[in-house]
Amino acid sequence: MTDETTHSGLRRWAAGFYPKEAAVELLIRALDGRLASPGCLWIVTEGNDTWIDPSVIALDLTTDATGNEAAVREVVSSLLHGGPVDLYDIVTRPDRDHLALILAALAHAGDWQRHGDALYTWPTTGPQTTVH
Repeated sequence: MTDETTHSGLRRWAAGFYPKEAAVELLIRALDGRLASPGCLWIVTEGNDTWIDPSVIALDLTTDATGNEAAVREVVSSLLHGGPVDLYDIVTRPDRDHLALILAALAHAGDWQRHGDALYTWPTTGPQTTVH
């Protein structure tokens, strides 16, 4: 399975539920998409269906990820699993480009774009912003 096939499957799985959509887009757009690759433990594929197992990504937060990766995974876990995040860590660990992606994901999860209130939109430059 290719990254593009995985990304398409994840987007289908998340479609219509803004926090899931935000989590999926954040995984795909951050860190060159490597957190949304077929080899990730939290990416599950059975037949033509692909999804994220929120319990696995939440458990996997105990690994040695730092900086951008740790912040992205923590936000994704919270969007999918509903757990709290440490905002100090979320805003101080990632670089500017990844913080912009996190802010866009949070705005998307809150459904701001649909109402025409462009609180924060997905960046068009920076790390992995191409939509497949």
